[in-house]
Amino acid sequence: MTRPPFGLPTLKAKLVAVLLILCSAISALFLVAARLFHDTYHQEITQFVNRALAANFLTESVLAPRSLANLAQLQSALDHLAQVNRDVEIYVLDERGRILMSSLPPGQISLTHVSLAPIRRMLSAEPAFPILGDNPRDPGRKSVFSVAPFALPSGETAFLYVILGGADRDDATRALRRSYAAKEYVLVSLSGVVVAFTAAFISIGLITRPLRRLISAMDDFRNSQFTKTPVLPEVTKDPPGDELQRLSYTFAQMAQRIVDQMQALRQTDAARREWVTHLAHDLKTPLTSLHAHLETLLDETKLTPSERRLYVETAIRQTQGLAKMVKRLLDLAKLESNEIIPNLEPFQLSDLVQDVIQKFSLTSSAQGCSLVMEAPDDVPLVMADIGLIERVLENLIDNALQHTGAGGRIRVCLIPRGARVIVEVDDTGTGISPEQLPHIFDRFYRAEKERPGASEHAGLGLAIVKRILELHGVAITVESSPGLGSTFRFALPVAASNAGHSSKTPALSSGDTALRSRPQRHPT
Repeated sequence: MTRPPFGLPTLKAKLVAVLLILCSAISALFLVAARLFHDTYHQEITQFVNRALAANFLTESVLAPRSLANLAQLQSALDHLAQVNRDVEIYVLDERGRILMSSLPPGQISLTHVSLAPIRRMLSAEPAFPILGDNPRDPGRKSVFSVAPFALPSGETAFLYVILGGADRDDATRALRRSYAAKEYVLVSLSGVVVAFTAAFISIGLITRPLRRLISAMDDFRNSQFTKTPVLPEVTKDPPGDELQRLSYTFAQMAQRIVDQMQALRQTDAARREWVTHLAHDLKTPLTSLHAHLETLLDETKLTPSERRLYVETAIRQTQGLAKMVKRLLDLAKLESNEIIPNLEPFQLSDLVQDVIQKFSLTSSAQGCSLVMEAPDDVPLVMADIGLIERVLENLIDNALQHTGAGGRIRVCLIPRGARVIVEVDDTGTGISPEQLPHIFDRFYRAEKERPGASEHAGLGLAIVKRILELHGVAITVESSPGLGSTFRFALPVAASNAGHSSKTPALSSGDTALRSRPQRHPT
């Protein structure tokens, strides 16, 4: 497999990089979420375990309301508790949330009031921990707390509001968290990257393996000059599975089509070169003969009137043969360029066959072979272009005459069968060898190249027949055995009773009467 141009990374590398980025992002989100849940977990545990701490402080003798004569004694008790337990901050709130006194020096308190909504949730029957309340020392941070109501010496209702975790504990906690968090982040990140890289490398390698095979097969196919069909394991699956298998399947079909077309092009090109060589020879022979006869005619002293007439007639025959060859070349070119579209009309096929047979009657009689039509009396009308079908019959009969000698027989059979009329042109001639049979309709193929009279045909007659029938959507078949003759067969559709369909199209140029539609004929 070739490397990507200009140092570009492969698809596998790109996919691995993308997956690593995604895994890293997911790891970062996981760490953030873990930290949040970790903090929430510790807050919930701390508040749940110490939820009764404020009530316990009220039961202590130092804060027992009956032992407090005034607020000064209450403040002294708060200061004593702050010295004993430095992990908490204690506040006394009135029933509106105003801070009456605190275990902290006044300079460290930033709030004068505390929100009572968290306190009410904490005093409810079933509080949902953690519940965060205002931290008078740090207004920007919420803290877990414990709270209990009690009566002041004046008889007013108040709340003992205890922040769980004092300033010293918060500083120590933050320092430890930074230390442990750094280690945890590094460990989790490295583990995530290693796992992600390993998983990405293995999984993407497995996923892109069919693609690498396809790229290698495409490179081999290109290096073989598009002549060797690539082999891909994914192509054996029918129907193919995922997108890469379908891509391989489609490429294999496309490659096979290209290989077949390249082979066909090479065969066609070889046949064309051979055909051009023989065509040049076929043109040179009559031209040389014509040139020799014309030069002889220039010297009137050497020829008698009868000889001169014979030379002129020979020259005329040579020009007619050349004209016929050129005309067939032009006809085939126009048929293959789609300049001709059949002018479909209903007509009586048996009448057309009789006319074509009459046209070749003198030639067949001169060769000493019979040319007949066999058809029932009730042959239905067919729907086709009468002029083009006449050309088909002429070429098939002409081809049969070329291969049938004296004493032979040529039959044109019409066989009605359902919605079609089958046409068979059968002869008892030399037949066609099995190796030549698949190529007789090729444009540049001519069997029996050394046969006398071949120069007048150049192997174009059957190619014209096939193309005309293709324009009608009709196929032609042939059965032949060497020495036993040949049978050409095709079928034309029967015309409907109200057939009047006609699609006029541009005809051939003037003079190309053989491919121009004939006037419609009906039985009288």
